[in-house]
Order: sequence, then C-alpha cells, then structure tokens
Amino acid sequence: MLASHTRRCLSWRFLAVFPACNARCSGTSIHHGSWAGSGTCCGGKQECVPFITPALLCMIRLHSDATGDRSKPLTLHVQLPDGTTRDVKAYEGQTLLDVAMEERLPIEGACGGSCACSTCHVYLENEAAMELFDEPTDEENDMLDMAFFPQVTSRLGCQLRLVQKKHDGLKITLPHATRNMYVDGHTVTPHN
Repeated sequence: MLASHTRRCLSWRFLAVFPACNARCSGTSIHHGSWAGSGTCCGGKQECVPFITPALLCMIRLHSDATGDRSKPLTLHVQLPDGTTRDVKAYEGQTLLDVAMEERLPIEGACGGSCACSTCHVYLENEAAMELFDEPTDEENDMLDMAFFPQVTSRLGCQLRLVQKKHDGLKITLPHATRNMYVDGHTVTPHN
C-alpha cells in the first residue's frame, strides 16, 4: 500500500504555483510541473521557486502518522454540510483531517495539516467534547479567527489527534463553508 501511494503521489501532474517575481508579473504565474523543482515566469526572464504543491503535501502526509494504529479502531459520527450523518472508521493516532482524507469526507485541508489555514474547520458536539482534546494553541486560534461561522465548539481537524478510549463515538459537524481561494462551485478533492 505504501509503495502504490508513493507512486500515485509522484505520478500526478499538478499545477505548481510560483510567486510573482517582479513588478511585471500580475499576481502569480502558474506553471505545469511536478512537486519539486523550479520554473520560470515573466517570459522566461526570471527563475522562481514554487510554493508547496498538492503532490508535495501528499508526500508529507504519506510519511506522517496519518494511518494511525490499526489495532485501535474507533467510530466517528460526522454530520455533513447537507445535513446527512455518516459513521466513519478512524484509528488512534490519526487527526480528524487524516480521517477525512482517508474516508473522502468533504474537508479540504488546503495546508496539509500544518495549521496554516482554516479549511479543516469542524464543530465538536458540545463543550464537554472540547475537553476531550488539548487546548487549542495560539496558532490554531489565529486560524479559527479566519474561519467562516466560528462557534464555541470550533476546532481545526488537523489539530485534533484521536485516542480510542476518549474519542470513540465522537460526533462532529462540518460547516457549510470554509475560507479558501477557490471560486464558487469548486468540489473538494482530497490530497491522497
């Protein structure tokens, strides 16, 4: 499984986004490429270094603890934005974002779980459920300040690591919207 996942990450063709290199570039220049390397913009006059790309995020997640301890399963009850509820299997050691990617839940995780966006924003069932996890860090609170429709029970899925004895049967709700740069009508596609 590991080898096929690695092969899939490396075989994908993604857009690598390059920063504007000088005043003649408007916004960003976009180049076709892979997860590593560099490219040119401004008509080939300037060499640029890419930002992190989806394929690199895929490789980072591959080598993290995203699979969890398969001998310690638990069940999560997830209310989707359309109001339906789905029971998903998770494993101790995974984050809610890891589970979402594995179970193809509509959580984006644009930053790959590095607590640098709010696209994995979730609502826990109640304040008692909030106490089952560590307190949010200042960085997480900063990202939650940018989330749409924050509530008292808002957390980032990438920061919530699951433990079988504490979190089995946990109920979470996905918000109706998250803040990212996609245009209306974009469908979330998991990284893995």
